[in-house]
Amino acid sequence: CLFGADILTKLTELTPQQYQSWSLMRRLHPQPRAMPTLIVRKGELHKVNDLISELGMFSVQTDNNPSSAEHSFAGYLIRSKSAESTEGGVHSGQGVLDSLVYSD
Repeated sequence: CLFGADILTKLTELTPQQYQSWSLMRRLHPQPRAMPTLIVRKGELHKVNDLISELGMFSVQTDNNPSSAEHSFAGYLIRSKSAESTEGGVHSGQGVLDSLVYSD
């Protein structure tokens, strides 16, 4: 992923034939949690003052068709990270796996 001025730099390097390999999207700026949060990374607690979360939803397809319109939902994944981080990957060490909690 590229953000900010890095987008323009990359676009000037691409040929028109390469444009189809890239997607441009508006960056979302979600509201961080109101309270500092503790996360566990590599077995150690870390305090994050501006934690944000992403929800990824999964579906099931067989032979390029949804398994069924009613039952295609297969699960979800929550990744959380500091709002200042442009990387969201758990594997990169910037994000952590999380879980849903409903509060009213």
